Amino acid sequence: MSQLPMILELGVGSALRSGSYTKAACRAVRDALWCNSINLVEVFGAEKSSMQIKAEIACQNPNAIDLTAVEAEFPYGNVTATAVQGGLDIPNPNKPDQPSAIIAHAAIIVSLDVTKKERAAALRAFNDAIRHSSIILFRSLDLDHSVMNVKVTIGVQDPEQVDVDRLMAEVPRGNPQINVVFGGHNITTTAGENPTVVATCAIEAFVPDLSQDWSVA
Repeated sequence: MSQLPMILELGVGSALRSGSYTKAACRAVRDALWCNSINLVEVFGAEKSSMQIKAEIACQNPNAIDLTAVEAEFPYGNVTATAVQGGLDIPNPNKPDQPSAIIAHAAIIVSLDVTKKERAAALRAFNDAIRHSSIILFRSLDLDHSVMNVKVTIGVQDPEQVDVDRLMAEVPRGNPQINVVFGGHNITTTAGENPTVVATCAIEAFVPDLSQDWSVA
């Protein structure tokens, strides 16, 4: 018998206002689980209770995570949750005394005991982040995009490996500033192989004070 990794599921979760790393971690687990429906154990004619599940959470404050709460997110299997340094925290520039926005990663590895019968991560994270938003106020207010300052923060385990110039070229509008910090998540599923690299990306867009020319009714 040998325990072999069969599935790697990735998820991301955030806690924007509460400052709760546990909430962000649990949401990352749900994101990973709810995006997949893989009938793995049925292929082997096994029960779901036979799955060995390792959940690794990456965030900026691993000690603040309630791992028992994380393990409770799984409906079945033998679950072990751990937390490592990574993820990303984004301070609120307008309210520095308030909790930072927290981004956590979840890497879930599902293994089974079976016997034989016979650098790109940062770019993908950026593209994922920029495609999740469309700020149309420039079109609505007839503003030029050149007045917008764009702050891009990338979290990876090895910041020196990120091609900042290539990321700058990916910003379609505004005045970009790229900041690469330690964060993200590297997951090793098999000893001796290169890890799966997960990068965290946060994009902040800043515009001038519009209250001189516009009011909200």
